[in-house]
Amino acid sequence: MFLKRIRFFILLGLVASSQAQCSAARSLGTQSDFQNIHAGNSFSYFHFLLGELEGLGGNNELALEHYLVAGQFDTTSSTIRLKQAEQMLGLSRVTEAKRLLEGIKDLDTPEFYLLSGRVSALEMDLDTAVVSIDRALTLYEKQKDPSKIRETILMKVALLSDSRRFKDAIKTLQSFLKNEPDDEIAYYFLGKIYSMIEEKEKSKAAYSKALELRPQFATAAKALGLQYEVEGNLPNAIQTYQQALKSAQADLPLRQKLANLFLATENFAGALEHLRFLASADPEDLYLQLKTALVHFKLEQLEEAEGILKRLVGKQNISQDRVNFYLAALYEERGNFELAANHYKKVGLESEYFLDSRIQMAFLYGEKLHKFDRVPAVFNEAINQRPSMKELYLGLASFYESQNNLSNAILTMSRANEKIQGNEAVLFALGTYLDKHGQSDEGIIRMKEVLAINPNHAHAMNHIGYVYAEKKVNQDEAEKLLLKAVQIEPNNAFIVDSLGWLYHQKGDFKKAKEVLEKAVQLKKDEGIIMEHLADVYFKLGLHDLALKMYQQVVNVSSDEQVPSGPDQERRQRIRQKIAGLERNPF
Repeated sequence: MFLKRIRFFILLGLVASSQAQCSAARSLGTQSDFQNIHAGNSFSYFHFLLGELEGLGGNNELALEHYLVAGQFDTTSSTIRLKQAEQMLGLSRVTEAKRLLEGIKDLDTPEFYLLSGRVSALEMDLDTAVVSIDRALTLYEKQKDPSKIRETILMKVALLSDSRRFKDAIKTLQSFLKNEPDDEIAYYFLGKIYSMIEEKEKSKAAYSKALELRPQFATAAKALGLQYEVEGNLPNAIQTYQQALKSAQADLPLRQKLANLFLATENFAGALEHLRFLASADPEDLYLQLKTALVHFKLEQLEEAEGILKRLVGKQNISQDRVNFYLAALYEERGNFELAANHYKKVGLESEYFLDSRIQMAFLYGEKLHKFDRVPAVFNEAINQRPSMKELYLGLASFYESQNNLSNAILTMSRANEKIQGNEAVLFALGTYLDKHGQSDEGIIRMKEVLAINPNHAHAMNHIGYVYAEKKVNQDEAEKLLLKAVQIEPNNAFIVDSLGWLYHQKGDFKKAKEVLEKAVQLKKDEGIIMEHLADVYFKLGLHDLALKMYQQVVNVSSDEQVPSGPDQERRQRIRQKIAGLERNPF
């Protein structure tokens, strides 16, 4: 638990280690202490040296054993007891270390107070720890030992930060930096503290200063990069992380971060460099290989992508649904539509890619392979497997509509309504197809069912209002619905057009003109809206404007671009209106 709480205390040790200062700081005893041990007992001195060697090698258990043996041969040496306490703290034996220190009387050395401060810190008595550190600092200042003074000040800053005395920590660092303006570690900790109190600009300035003093300071570069990343400045984050990477080439988390940032900024070539490095470092990471394949795909390096994806086929530790889906997308990109469809079919029904795979598979059979009989088979098989997926019914109904088979579109959505009851998207589509099939009253019923589920469904309101406007029935109800729909979606040109057309049908041509002019502004090249406005101009006697607007409708698309059906019929109708105006301009 305490390891999580004294973050700065631990961080200080990590940074100091990166500066190769640990070996210089490990030996607590002075040269005279060693001489006294040597003079007092050679066995004690021998085990003391062995303890030093094991301690320098990071073997705290063996180091402590040797210091304990040395203490048996020399029961009076404070230096040995301090070493014992130091190793006990390293092994988290805080109570024993504290007992040892309490047994040392009349010892006024900075090393004693440093260890006492560590004990207090590990017991979470941070205020007492700071008092002990201050005492050690005073003694080091008397000894005029710059390296020890620096180390102790940074330790004090760590303790102040952990006790949330941030102002005191900043003041301590700033005072130190007045005398040592080139200390990059101090600037790093200053940036860390400013970050904790959310003074982001000061934090970035401190990290930047640390990097200015030592450009290869990877820890500071990563901290600064994170600041940029959090604030959304991804280019600066990338640049800073790349600076960190110069002195930390093997830092895999840093490379992963860079790869993700390059992907986020769609710099796929930049991402690929780091993904390749990561993949070579961990060839067993199959998802990393998959990500690399997808980046190759984005870069249109299809052979490289296919090679990786094929190697992933059949691998147990990666989703085969994902592999098959992306292989299908790759073959589709290459124009091998049959093979693409086969791989889409391999995506399992429980997969997150199931829906997309079936929709895309149906698209390939219909639009690319022209095997139109296969499209309903694909959708119906998928519907039988996942009958609650409304998108499958919508896709099949849309296909039937494209084949001018509205009867089957209605049957499909009726089937959906039985399986997925009370779904507004299903009911809306069913109502739309019923209306297109000439069953407008049935369509209205479905749209009202939509509104019973969602009273703010603007498109259902628009449908009812427009049908009523066309039939010149229930006009007050239509106006109420359309006004609400416009309020919900004021920039929807088709809804605004419906309201304007309703006013035309009611004979309120001035209101109709005002509303329809707005609709045309919202969607300038929509023929039906333009025709409605031209009709209103004609009714108001604005024949020049009407003629101009009718001509614009005709010019929206050429005859070749307009298929047979309602659009072609509208063009013929408008040409007749134009001819009439040209014959009788007034």
